[in-house]
Amino acid sequence: MRSYLFLAALFLTSGSLLRAQITITAADYFPSLGDTFYLAFDTIPPAELELQAAGGPRLWDFSGLSADFQQNRPFVAVDAEGAAEFPTAQLMRQQGSSSRSYYRTNGDRFELVGFLGVSPIGVDLSVATAFEPPYVDRWSPLNFIDDHDSSSGFQTAVGADALPQEILDLVPIPFDSLRVKTDIDRRDLVDAYGSLKLPDGLTYAVLREKRTEIRDIKIEAKVNPLPWTDVTPIVLQYLPELAGVALDTAISYTFWSNDAVTPLAKVNVATDGSTLRSVEFRNHPLAASVGEALPPDFRWTLFPNPSSGPITVDLAGLPLGDYRLELRNAAGQLLQQTSLRGAAGPVRRVFDLGTGAKGAYFLQLREAGGRVLAARRLVLAE
Repeated sequence: MRSYLFLAALFLTSGSLLRAQITITAADYFPSLGDTFYLAFDTIPPAELELQAAGGPRLWDFSGLSADFQQNRPFVAVDAEGAAEFPTAQLMRQQGSSSRSYYRTNGDRFELVGFLGVSPIGVDLSVATAFEPPYVDRWSPLNFIDDHDSSSGFQTAVGADALPQEILDLVPIPFDSLRVKTDIDRRDLVDAYGSLKLPDGLTYAVLREKRTEIRDIKIEAKVNPLPWTDVTPIVLQYLPELAGVALDTAISYTFWSNDAVTPLAKVNVATDGSTLRSVEFRNHPLAASVGEALPPDFRWTLFPNPSSGPITVDLAGLPLGDYRLELRNAAGQLLQQTSLRGAAGPVRRVFDLGTGAKGAYFLQLREAGGRVLAARRLVLAE
């Protein structure tokens, strides 16, 4: 019912929904072995940055973002410890030196199944934490006005003998274990579509997904043989500043493209839904400033993608001139290249990945002078 009301409102405010929008599939944006998220973070977004209303088509100009710091987040094979803790995990993502997240593809969902890292209780102790049910990170296919509700949660328990005295003092009764329990309710609504311009000079066709997530965090204590008891109200008496953490609402807008597995931009906003807090955006080293854009009738397709070997590339609408197609691995190493000339009709080239390592690759279209005009991700599957 909510989707129908949302759609009716868009008809009234934006006129027509019949203009072209992209569809994003699992092959386009579910991470694979070898993918790396190259991210930059703007902690004080420019005041002129506008989210704009729902609907479309919209044009978002994020070219004025600046990188206060950067992070690379590679997806690698699951390690032995993760495989033992999370047997359904297919990929691992390292986050800093002390945290590892584990993911799987489950039909139309890309899910976070658990993480290994520092205990949320505040103890310098590595713990394994499973999401039950798994946390849905991405849906497929993704279309304008898609509306998904999901729930997840996790809990972490630590024995009293592993806790520092300052935490023991928060609960004025003897206990054997302390547990942090988190329940997550989320709504993901693809509320807008259009074009997004980033600081790399590229403009992408995008869908915008608004994510509203409510986390209810409880602190529980256990005295054997009694069951777990909620002691959150007692802890809040000693630490009232945690009240905003115990029940927290997070709102973000993520911009997705079928040209990149990395989120092109994620805008974190205050609970009013509009005040900007921070922006993280794609900062891929294989994407360079391109100057003038390709003409609007330019098209290129890669098929099959994913592939078990050969990849066929069809290009149409390429202006007259000399160009190069370059195939690179996820680290940016040049593997294959071929020259071509723009023509009125379609141009076809074939690359063979049959002997390469399974995972993600990138295909770049460059003009004769070396500028990157377009880039696409492709996957070599089993």
